[in-house]
Amino acid sequence: MFARRASWDLRPTELARRVAARRAAGLAVLDLADANPTRCGLAPAQALAAALADRARDP
Repeated sequence: MFARRASWDLRPTELARRVAARRAAGLAVLDLADANPTRCGLAPAQALAAALADRARDP
């Protein structure tokens, strides 16, 4: 229970309604706030992955 002075409007925003509608329709939603690049479909390039895995370059 919140104090009366914190009577926020908790109805979904226009953006939230549109995102929910896209998801309900089975359409893709690009979430720019997601911090996991693989979950966003941005798989690392093989060359970059190999360079990062190279222990000889580890300082």
